[in-house]
Amino acid sequence: MLKLRVKNFVIMIAYMLNRYRILFLIPLETRQSVQTITIDMYRPYIDLIKKTFPKAQIIIDKFHLIQALNRELNRTRIRVMNTFRTKDKRLYNKYKRYWRLLLTPRDQLRYETYQSY
Repeated sequence: MLKLRVKNFVIMIAYMLNRYRILFLIPLETRQSVQTITIDMYRPYIDLIKKTFPKAQIIIDKFHLIQALNRELNRTRIRVMNTFRTKDKRLYNKYKRYWRLLLTPRDQLRYETYQSY
């Protein structure tokens, strides 16, 4: 579902493949006045917005951005963890077991108390 904010109105458009013609029903003048559009990182959405709203700045919504960063952090952790699989089993187990610590904000980490996961 795409949400397009045109001044004070929110237009919700169900995007299905080859069914984006409804966007072109919005007058060109109105489409050119749209300044920002918030969408997820799905490539067809981005391409569609660039075509139909040429002057709009695309903003990736926070949820999908954080989700992508967390996935990439986890892939990197696993890649590093696997380098220790045969060299240092103890370090490998720490990367495997304490992965939540990498996602914990710095101000919430407690150095005084030990908590097993």
